[in-house]
Amino acid sequence: MAAQVGTRDRGAFGLDLSALRDRRLLRVVLAQLASMAGDFMVLASLPFAVLSIGGSINQVGLALAVQGVVLAALLLFGGAIADRVSRRSVVVAADLLRFGSQAALAVLLIAGTAELWQLLVAQAVLGAGMAFFMPAMNGLVPQAVPAERLQQANALRGIAASAAAVVGPAIAAVALASAEPGWAFGIDALTFLVSAALVAGLRLPAGDHAEDGAQSVLADVIEGWAEFRRRTWLWVIVAKSALLNALVFAPFFVFGPTVAADSLGGPGAWAIILAAMGLGELLGGLIAMSWRPARPLVAATLVIGLWTAPLLLLATLAPVGLVAAGAAAAGGALAVSAALWETALQSRVPTTMRSRLSSYDLFGSLALVPIGYLLAGLLQGSIGMEPSLIAAAVIIAAATSIVIAVPSVRSPTPVETDR
Repeated sequence: MAAQVGTRDRGAFGLDLSALRDRRLLRVVLAQLASMAGDFMVLASLPFAVLSIGGSINQVGLALAVQGVVLAALLLFGGAIADRVSRRSVVVAADLLRFGSQAALAVLLIAGTAELWQLLVAQAVLGAGMAFFMPAMNGLVPQAVPAERLQQANALRGIAASAAAVVGPAIAAVALASAEPGWAFGIDALTFLVSAALVAGLRLPAGDHAEDGAQSVLADVIEGWAEFRRRTWLWVIVAKSALLNALVFAPFFVFGPTVAADSLGGPGAWAIILAAMGLGELLGGLIAMSWRPARPLVAATLVIGLWTAPLLLLATLAPVGLVAAGAAAAGGALAVSAALWETALQSRVPTTMRSRLSSYDLFGSLALVPIGYLLAGLLQGSIGMEPSLIAAAVIIAAATSIVIAVPSVRSPTPVETDR
């Protein structure tokens, strides 16, 4: 039975902030913040590290690609392993692995002895750590947090991710401005150590953990695929996410800066739009802490329709203020949708399958992003940026209609298997 929440537990606008008193939830959220801040620090610092050792812009792209390729290659195995051993141990090991790789790279950079191959190896190890951390953490959250707090936990994780996107690059910028890139990687390494310490200190309910499997890890991956296919609501929504990442979100972030620079007043206009989107994500996370729709998958799907606003406003060269308002709505929609979706996924699948199905969700959602960036370049040369943005808005409407038509998506109760 959920505890009654008095007025003192509610923040502005009636938002339920009582979850912040749960120490286990706070540990999970702070670990997420520290770990993701480290990820964003790497993203901000890596180009300068490559250039500092005499590398080229092409080699910066290679280093980023290595991380992404290793992440994609190991993600499904990371989910399978997290389902057969202690998820807490997997998260801690993944953080310590990333700590070791980034600390070693920091020492090499500070000593002035770093070479490109060493940097590439460090990025590969970082990608491997992410492949194990992400599905393990997604499976760990329902173990660490009471069921009535699960959506709040996921909303707070989203807020932490948004905060990390600001804090990580900001710390990296200060370190890069005042010292060599190696010091930025040293601070980055510490963020993973903090995350590991927070998760290691979690006190989980007795017996509520994954069990060792008798079959091979590859067999676990194949079993996860079978379970993924059996759930129509799951693979339909993952397919929609993959489509939108490739044909909607990627073009927006490719075309947006150019449209802003050419027609909306310059790079500053794009900065305002992105800042508004970030603010929207934070507000959306707060809304998701309290809003519990009767049909969460329907709500998670419908709110993404708000993304049509910034797409159409950008395509029609609306004033920066209007585009920024649309971007704020879109950012809020992403945060709300993510919290509802993650909570539904965690609560609708068996405990022994949580990390594996989460890994298929992550893999499917992220797999087409690089293709989306490539397609954006082709679309710009063929039909132009404005028509491409309008087409992206149409794709959102069409994808939403298809997903909402699926009966198991509209179901208000957990549906483990579609017959």
